[in-house]
Amino acid sequence: MIFLSALLRKHIYDIEGHKVGVLRDVCVSLYETFPTVTALVITTSTLPGNNDIVVPWSQVDNIEEPKIYLNVKQERLASYEPHADELLLKRDLLDKQIVDTQGFRVVKVNDLKLAQIKGTARLIGVDISEVVYCGAWGYSRHSNSRVGQCPFSFLSESLHGIM
Repeated sequence: MIFLSALLRKHIYDIEGHKVGVLRDVCVSLYETFPTVTALVITTSTLPGNNDIVVPWSQVDNIEEPKIYLNVKQERLASYEPHADELLLKRDLLDKQIVDTQGFRVVKVNDLKLAQIKGTARLIGVDISEVVYCGAWGYSRHSNSRVGQCPFSFLSESLHGIM
């Protein structure tokens, strides 16, 4: 499992280890209970113009490793055109308010949980905790130093009991 915030701005490399660009967004299809990742939006400075390419999931090797690798050479990258019923996770959901249909309330999407399962990647959850904000200050979710646990993690635990 990996959080979208951990993926964004990660460097992406082709099969030969050449840097292709940086991950800017993740495209998902809404046809299933757990939306399937269909493409990655990569910002690259090697292409003239827009500098964004949309690469189909079929050309992605793995997103849960420290570096994201594609399974093709940069010259062989196929272009992907997102369908009207697909979402870009960063653009359309991250830091947006959504309706929690189980709790019947509006919540802010602080992060999105993805998992790579049997050759696909899926959106498996939404993080609405306050702890995520601590990432901007250099804290992670699990340790005790500045590069460690967020000093405000008690908020998430306290609010969870109330909500």
